[in-house]
Amino acid sequence: YGIDLVTGVAQVAEYSQATRCREWVASFTDSRCGYYAHQNGSDFIQWETAPIPSGTGAKDVVFVFSMGTGYGSPLPQPSGQFDLLLNNTEPLISFRVTKESLTWRKGDVAFHYWVKRLQAAPPNVVLCLDSHIQQESMASYGIGFLKIPKSRLKEGQRAILRVAPKNRQTSKRWFKLDVDTWARLILKADLDDGLAAVCAPAQHPMASEFHVFFGDLHAHSGDGIGGLGKGCGTGTMDENYLYARDVAPLDFCAIAEHDWQMADQADWQRRIEKADEYNSDGRFVTLPSFERTSLAYGHRNVYYAESKWPFFSSGPKNAIVAGQCDTPADLWRKLREAKARAITGAH
Repeated sequence: YGIDLVTGVAQVAEYSQATRCREWVASFTDSRCGYYAHQNGSDFIQWETAPIPSGTGAKDVVFVFSMGTGYGSPLPQPSGQFDLLLNNTEPLISFRVTKESLTWRKGDVAFHYWVKRLQAAPPNVVLCLDSHIQQESMASYGIGFLKIPKSRLKEGQRAILRVAPKNRQTSKRWFKLDVDTWARLILKADLDDGLAAVCAPAQHPMASEFHVFFGDLHAHSGDGIGGLGKGCGTGTMDENYLYARDVAPLDFCAIAEHDWQMADQADWQRRIEKADEYNSDGRFVTLPSFERTSLAYGHRNVYYAESKWPFFSSGPKNAIVAGQCDTPADLWRKLREAKARAITGAH
């Protein structure tokens, strides 16, 4: 691959309030020592890598380390993210808890988590992983592959990596770094698939002759009426689009806010301009959308092909009861009259 392969963990330098386990910990490598960082606002783990090789002519460096992620509870937990920083600068890349192998990309940096082992609890059952995680519903273990251009590193010196959890709300979701893998070494056979994934250009799976893309068609932000108050979701529109693109990581996203969250057409336009800001052909697609809300006729999401059409509320002052709001047929008539290229979907 024309890379320098470097041991990703030489020694842990600092771990704030993260939990250090010095006995057997659940992992892919049967580690005897690990550090857990939860999304509680104070945990982080910082460590040094092995030295960067000099004079090899390699364009990129791939750091390899044993890791794990999990929910930390049998109860639903806020998603959040983990930021991966180099030498205490701005985050290189962000990732999330996952039960499947995933690759995250940001500019010339890539991070692949190759899941080698998965533990999932049956319904109404909890897992006891080790002395620290004693109530778990899902945990994954595997190998992290972090690819960084060598031009961003100093040859002959160690790099400093840091994983810092980030979440608007306290969450028990965790990241674990294994630092003692003598009982089960990472073998060359363990590396092949992960190196292929992190070094390959971005690509999408195929189903027959079709490309497969993944996205979220029904996101909600915490942006209330006219940008004030509280919406149905959490976070700003920026945070939702950034999470969908960089952390999820998805190919497309639609923030389909309820019609009652729109103060007027100017407020709708503000939201659509934000969608256009994050739309990037070939990388990340945002769909102009809204959710028409009615207690009498149900909720229908409207997805536009372009951002030039208005939103249509369910009635005067966003009325939601029968006799005061439009029917679905009224909505479709208005869309046709506006010559809008749209798809509607009930939910």
